[in-house]
Amino acid sequence: MRKELHEPWQAPRRRAARDLPLLAALLLGLLASSCSQPEATAVVTRGIDNADWTIALYYDADNNLESYMMDDMAELKSAMRDGYPVNIVALIDRGTDTCSDAKVFGEDFQDTRLYEFTVAEPVQIGSGKERDMGSVATLKWLIESVKDQFPARHYALVMGDHGSGLGDLDPYGSRAICYDDTNKSFISVRDFSSGLSADDSIDLLVLDACYMGYAELGYEIAPTRAGLTNAGFTSRYLLASPAEVVAEGFPYDAFLAKLFALYDTSGGSSLTGAELGSVMLDAQGEHLKATYGPGTQDSLARAMCYSLLDLNLIDAFKSKLDALAPALAGRKAEAIPLVFGNAEYATITNPSLFYYFDPSRPKYWLYYPGIDAASLLEQLRSDAGFASLAGPIDSCLQALDDLVLGSLGGEGYSGFSAGRNGLALFFPKGDVKYFSKPVWSYQTWYGPSSLAWSRDGESTVAEVVGNWYQLLDSWWGQ
Repeated sequence: MRKELHEPWQAPRRRAARDLPLLAALLLGLLASSCSQPEATAVVTRGIDNADWTIALYYDADNNLESYMMDDMAELKSAMRDGYPVNIVALIDRGTDTCSDAKVFGEDFQDTRLYEFTVAEPVQIGSGKERDMGSVATLKWLIESVKDQFPARHYALVMGDHGSGLGDLDPYGSRAICYDDTNKSFISVRDFSSGLSADDSIDLLVLDACYMGYAELGYEIAPTRAGLTNAGFTSRYLLASPAEVVAEGFPYDAFLAKLFALYDTSGGSSLTGAELGSVMLDAQGEHLKATYGPGTQDSLARAMCYSLLDLNLIDAFKSKLDALAPALAGRKAEAIPLVFGNAEYATITNPSLFYYFDPSRPKYWLYYPGIDAASLLEQLRSDAGFASLAGPIDSCLQALDDLVLGSLGGEGYSGFSAGRNGLALFFPKGDVKYFSKPVWSYQTWYGPSSLAWSRDGESTVAEVVGNWYQLLDSWWGQ
């Protein structure tokens, strides 16, 4: 793993809330009452002086995951320690009838509340009210509030809830992440670009949800796209799973224990996003192995997968993949059998590929057909019919090795290579019918109007393939 230069940090001191002068507070109150802003969150500064990291959790528990998310809150509460330069803040939206836990926060509630986690007890910030967690405006409010009230050298955002990949067909079909049952809403991949700004950028994004570890999503929020600086929201690092994840999410007690131990041994150095993400990945790997590993007889062990990406390097991977696409454009008849076997959904004859979904279920091919990028490329590389493309494919694999800082795969992925496997590419059976229409005709949200991945590098010349999206469209477009 590449290491970044460390910066020193001073011994942390918990900061008392500091109100602005009364006149300024009154003016802010008048502005807030005349505008649509939730509340004036910039009037106080909280947390740790000289904080290295502020970790913010965006927990949409307004659904059937509420009890598991409350367990996560309990883990955070039990694991907090003084003397470390880390702020931990959680915005949690609870449901009305799925969980009645009152132990963590001292009471049961059904609205949305923001808490700072301290050694003593979680401290509620402001009054609670119902918020739409499926709205990117709420996510933006949290990021801005955290940056105002808990300033730090680095920021991490953990989004916890259900996830369903890149699609946003409708509120009751394929959705991206954060399903708010009360508001019947969700946050789509395109919302990260359209609803957030450069000022909202962070250092590490963790998506604690199913089917979110796609190259296309990572590219959407990468600091550099198509060789240019991304002028919108970005994250330097991404930790996510391309597959189904366990309902209990990350083991926050084990994660914080590892994080604090790393500060103890770092010689007073600031931690990078790669280091923080690696600690979280390692804690999850150990938890999954102990809970769902060999001998536990749990089928979830086969499907577990997570990867940590350095998104500064995803632009290079995409450019190599786009360069390979024109050479594959006219070779659909040769390539498809290597990936899919025959045309039937339920028959997969290529066990060397890692499918991060259940390929026997037609609906899954429609919503989130994520195939491991490395295993797909390696399959092409090993076939004699594609020997002439060995050089370009090797370039893609090298860029992938650079991009994936770390990864883990369950026992179902035989031959999984940590640091190479673990990243999904969207790869549907586009011309197979789902009801009366080809799958590709439903997947309009994968096109250039929605994703930068599909747009950047696109050729404007008719019938010419310029990027990976156009390769798929050349195979399956009508």
